[in-house]
Amino acid sequence: MSDESTHPQNDTDIHQLDEDTVARIAAGEVVERPASAVKELVENSLDADASSVDVTVEAGGTELIRVADDGQGMSEADVRAAVREHTLTELDGLEELESGVATLGFRGEALHTIGSVSRMAIRSRPRDADGAGTELAYEGGDVVSVEPTGCPAGTTVEIEDLFYNTPARRKFLKTTATEFAHVNRVVTRYALANPDVAVTLTHDGREVFSTTGQGDLQAAVLSVYGREVASSMIPVEAGGDELPPGPLESVSGLVSHPETNRSSRDYLATYVNGRAVTADAVREGIMGAYGTQLGGDRYPFVTLFLAVPGDAVDVNVHPRKREVRFDDDDAVRRQVDAAVESALLEHGLLR
Repeated sequence: MSDESTHPQNDTDIHQLDEDTVARIAAGEVVERPASAVKELVENSLDADASSVDVTVEAGGTELIRVADDGQGMSEADVRAAVREHTLTELDGLEELESGVATLGFRGEALHTIGSVSRMAIRSRPRDADGAGTELAYEGGDVVSVEPTGCPAGTTVEIEDLFYNTPARRKFLKTTATEFAHVNRVVTRYALANPDVAVTLTHDGREVFSTTGQGDLQAAVLSVYGREVASSMIPVEAGGDELPPGPLESVSGLVSHPETNRSSRDYLATYVNGRAVTADAVREGIMGAYGTQLGGDRYPFVTLFLAVPGDAVDVNVHPRKREVRFDDDDAVRRQVDAAVESALLEHGLLR
């Protein structure tokens, strides 16, 4: 039998994808749902030193996402540059990029990526500038127009028709309720991480929550979760010799009474050097501290901040920096366990 009959020829031609298609596919990997875009934009606002961040979404973010801040703002040149690929407006060189835990987002990279798969408008004016600001319209990766506009200092980014040009990605979005739950989780994380910033979330014209921005973590918990949860939270504060040996310099924040719990891990808000992340070692340390005080598959409300030297944690194990890996997970687990257990014991909440 000839080799040709064994391996029939395939007449299908193989073509290299054009740059626009490659860009949209890559963008879809980073911006996988509306909450991904919200996360990038909120991080940009926080990195821009905003004291207030207003997030508005419609239909779970599939029809509209608007993030408005009173941060530093951008000049026309900055706005034009911000939508170009691989533009990092907050970092200077590779050294800062490698220590990416220090800043939350890269404004230019996020805007270019989101704009590749949506219709986007950016309005911005620097804080110290008089006169008009700049409005840039960006659609599917192309600048449509740049015009002067009247706007307050700061930046507003408005996204419509997310994934309009990547129908395969849009098809895999869930219900409006599910997509909004993801958005809510993201905005909640950053509202709790930044109690000195007034954060408002609005969905389909209804205000979901609004924090005061007065720097009080307990007040932020009250705004986000309500009075029952806020009244059940106790402080955690441990550092130095109060912690077992390990990479963590300090563990601080709030955890709830064992009786105030939920069946979902969504309320375990943990932060490493200010960045909202998940880490098995941290979650296991928290749950270990509660021991048998929680029923099976029940989780407390937690807002916990971990300080760690940058060279002891890897923030690049997940493409969207959602997860981190520590040099010594076992030590981190013991440190978190000890800090939370000490707080619970101090308040007589462990038996």
